[in-house]
Amino acid sequence: MIFIDGSNSITEDGGTLTTMLHLSNQLEDTGYSATITLIDGTTESGDYTTFSTFFDIPTCTSSFEYLLSIFDDNDVENCESFTISLLSVDIPTGFRSDTLSIDATQDKSTATISVDETATVGIKDILTYTEGPTASLSLILTSTVPAGGFQDNGYSATISILQGSTEGTGASGDYISDMETVELLGGETTISIGLIDNSKYEDFESYTASLMGVSPPPGFKTEIIEIDTTQNIKTGVIADDDSCPYPSKPPL
Repeated sequence: MIFIDGSNSITEDGGTLTTMLHLSNQLEDTGYSATITLIDGTTESGDYTTFSTFFDIPTCTSSFEYLLSIFDDNDVENCESFTISLLSVDIPTGFRSDTLSIDATQDKSTATISVDETATVGIKDILTYTEGPTASLSLILTSTVPAGGFQDNGYSATISILQGSTEGTGASGDYISDMETVELLGGETTISIGLIDNSKYEDFESYTASLMGVSPPPGFKTEIIEIDTTQNIKTGVIADDDSCPYPSKPPL
């Protein structure tokens, strides 16, 4: 009988995936061959290239290799898998049909391709903002993504606003929320945090924006997206829009 290893894996940049096939008894005669079919799971046909789905079975050995060429794309994506399945065997002319058969309990192999691309996310810039009814803190996040970009929706980043010399959140505070989460796109993504237009006359106030976390879509490997630790914290300033209550200087 002929059968195949149940599973194997390779990193996307690994080049060639090797799957082992086995014979319960070695063959002494040439002319035996087998056909394999490949079934896409979470992969696409462009993720690998078959050398051939039809191959001759070697003699005088109990194990031999089946090779697949893996395509190394530039996509940020989750691990992918597909199935290698033994479809049929061909017997040499004149030989009994039962001299070789497929073991139906070990006729499939699951191949897993681990990704080698990683996206990094950082805070590109924050500017000086002036209080006002429609004002907001606009933080520009930059996602450094390989050329293929994100292949799925659901990547996100969470920003925390630390007070600095501002007054925090609430009705008398300076900004509405101190924590926001935004879905990431390839390139730049803007996250806005609304400012509260209070009536206090006050000096410039500072705040610190901190990139607290990044997440891939549910079920994806966490290591395919990470924080750029050189751009994870930035300090910004809020300017006041209220007039001085004193014409010149406050009374003594």
